[in-house]
Amino acid sequence: MALAGEVPLGLQEQAACALAGLANGDAGVQAAMVEVGGLPALLSLIRSGSPSAQLHAAEALGRLCAGSRLTRAGVVEAGGVADLVGLCKGGGGPAAAAAAVGASVQAVAAAALADISQGVDDGPIDGGGEGGTEGD
Repeated sequence: MALAGEVPLGLQEQAACALAGLANGDAGVQAAMVEVGGLPALLSLIRSGSPSAQLHAAEALGRLCAGSRLTRAGVVEAGGVADLVGLCKGGGGPAAAAAAVGASVQAVAAAALADISQGVDDGPIDGGGEGGTEGD
């Protein structure tokens, strides 16, 4: 039984999986996810979720960052790079000892870091610019 304020384990994974699916949508859906506080929620799952929740949260972050310089800046400013690097190092907590899930989390975290690094040749990520999404 979950304590007040805690989310039962299965719900974390389901929510993270749903967010990863939504993040694969169009730019409008992605922008809405960010506007309603999706980044802090995903980073919270990366920091303290189960390995499965971490995997889906990192996947969602990568998808959100792939299309938006402002989203990448938000993840950087919120300390998300350090969190993703921690996952790459296998720092997913005691439950990450499950090798298959742990390796998947590491791979997805590395992919999210690659997505965040997009556009670094364009100058520093400072949250500036118009719109927040990049063209094709």
